[in-house]
Amino acid sequence: MSDAYHEYEDRLLIEEHELHPERFRTMKQRFQAHIDSISSVTLRDCCRRILDDSRFLTWPASLSFHHAYEGGLLAHTVEVTDYALGSAIPGTDMNVLIAAALWHDFEKIREYELNELGVNFVGSGAMIDTPDVKALWSYTDYGKRIHHVQGSAIAFTLEATESGVRHEVIDAVVHCILAHHGRREWGSPVEPQTLEALLLHQADLISAKYGKTK
Repeated sequence: MSDAYHEYEDRLLIEEHELHPERFRTMKQRFQAHIDSISSVTLRDCCRRILDDSRFLTWPASLSFHHAYEGGLLAHTVEVTDYALGSAIPGTDMNVLIAAALWHDFEKIREYELNELGVNFVGSGAMIDTPDVKALWSYTDYGKRIHHVQGSAIAFTLEATESGVRHEVIDAVVHCILAHHGRREWGSPVEPQTLEALLLHQADLISAKYGKTK
């Protein structure tokens, strides 16, 4: 990671951006609280690994449609988890639902990257009066060829396997991640076929369209 990026990340935490520093701290605390609420030790350990990559805390959730600002990925992920849990009914596997919500967009950290303008802008130190964030970011080849839906399912599977998560739990979470866009024409290779997958899709849709930190 470039020095310019780390300077950018540090400034994000202390300067006025769309995701205000106080809200950033709140979102991070809520994210950690969701991890801590997972009763499975192995699944909880797997979800903690999300925070090992600092990009997750500062990346946008999209470049135009929703949460298109620094920190948007964290804000969207917390919202989706909140909404999914708020809609859960008896019979919901809460561990599967929480893990899927926390991981569902993780690979957006590889789908977007600061473009040349963004790197130069960040390196200049001029983070106040930031121009439209969409001008600073671009889609990567990874995003175009693999896409974050499939990529997030792969990333979760690798981390979950290493953490010792049971195979049937991995399969349940992976299905939710793959189905979270709801329809094939919207980018999901499969449609929701479990209660947890349906709850995740609905929560993702609500956050994307009506999220409080949109």
